[in-house]
Amino acid sequence: MSQPARVDLITTDHHPRDYSNSIYHGYLEGGALHRTDGTIVDKVALDADAPSQVELTTVLAADSVWDGEPMTHCWTIDLRRGEDGSLAAVLLARRDTPERPEDAFAREHPVPDHRFFYARLAPGGTWQVRQLAKAGHGLLTHENDYTGLVAIDPYDLDSLYVSTPIDPRDGTALEHHEIFHGRTADAGIGWTWTPVTERSIVDNLRPIVAAGDPGRVPLLWFRGTMTASQHYACEVVLLESPRGR
Repeated sequence: MSQPARVDLITTDHHPRDYSNSIYHGYLEGGALHRTDGTIVDKVALDADAPSQVELTTVLAADSVWDGEPMTHCWTIDLRRGEDGSLAAVLLARRDTPERPEDAFAREHPVPDHRFFYARLAPGGTWQVRQLAKAGHGLLTHENDYTGLVAIDPYDLDSLYVSTPIDPRDGTALEHHEIFHGRTADAGIGWTWTPVTERSIVDNLRPIVAAGDPGRVPLLWFRGTMTASQHYACEVVLLESPRGR
């Protein structure tokens, strides 16, 4: 099997419960590690210790301010590369300003307001980043940065699926996490939202669009309850449809 000529990656400084991360992009090509603009960071990236992540291109910076609100503790969610070489990523950040700064790193510090961000690599090599939707509270008290997550359609970077307890159409709080389909016609500036699940009696979490058949959209997620990453009572759901519907 032939190996891909280029492998893109997004990474952070640490786990967000321990560090207020930024998010960085780079790519491997010809054995070398590059910044977004093609600058080589490490000529033999796979042969020794990796360079610091801060040498890569910053996509979403910790403590950056969006609509007057600072964002911290960023985390990666998804990254997809289109056939034309375009890139799209979904990122997570906390909108969290505890009264005591040390509480931001407490193991069971509640985080009620996470935000999803959509990043698109524009022509010329500049990342365009915008808020996508509210992600709500952390799923677990001991893992306060776990959220419902987002999946980009691997064959359509203008299409994605969000799991959130807050309706992205109007900001209404929902009883459970629901799945919404989002579509943009302007590379992430505006979104049209369509509910995939509604009025659920359990949470709908962690959507995935399985790759393999460009003619179909196999959307998977799990629904049920989760008390830890290793403890859950749920079922996997598949909703499959022809592409274009």
